[in-house]
Amino acid sequence: MTADIPLEKKILSERLALIAQQIKIILVIVLIISTLTAYTLWSTVPHDMLINWLFLVNFPSLLRIILLFSQKHHTYDLDLLAFLAAWSGTAWGAVGFFFPLYADPTVMQFLTVVLFGITAGSVPGLSSFVPCYFAFSIPVMGGLAFRHFSYGDEIHISANIFCLIFLLINMAFSLVI
Repeated sequence: MTADIPLEKKILSERLALIAQQIKIILVIVLIISTLTAYTLWSTVPHDMLINWLFLVNFPSLLRIILLFSQKHHTYDLDLLAFLAAWSGTAWGAVGFFFPLYADPTVMQFLTVVLFGITAGSVPGLSSFVPCYFAFSIPVMGGLAFRHFSYGDEIHISANIFCLIFLLINMAFSLVI
């Protein structure tokens, strides 16, 4: 029976099975990192904005778990998986773009480390289906790069360039995993 399934579909099924195996730990990690980030920003960012952001960051992970465990035989809606990755990436990228952080360079450094970490950390988990990784990482690093660029000084323009180089390197890694 499995001989009737084309090789490409078998490979995709295995890749999606890998995502399904990792989704529980990813949910826990996202919850911990987003909660720690919100805790760190509590004195800097309006509380209602942080609470909304926490919901927006964690909700796609919950939906991915429901999707992955409700589907049989790894017949997932791949467009929906990519959409949820884009949603999550956009929510994370909003940290670098929308939150009012100009007054505290230490907080900006903290967020840079967090966003670099989640971008790099998502390579193994999302690269099983490359469009998911691209949909996640581009808004994360794009928001951060834009924020650094908006400061306008040499160090932040350099940080902007580092963000873009880091994004390109990780996108290249995602293509070979």
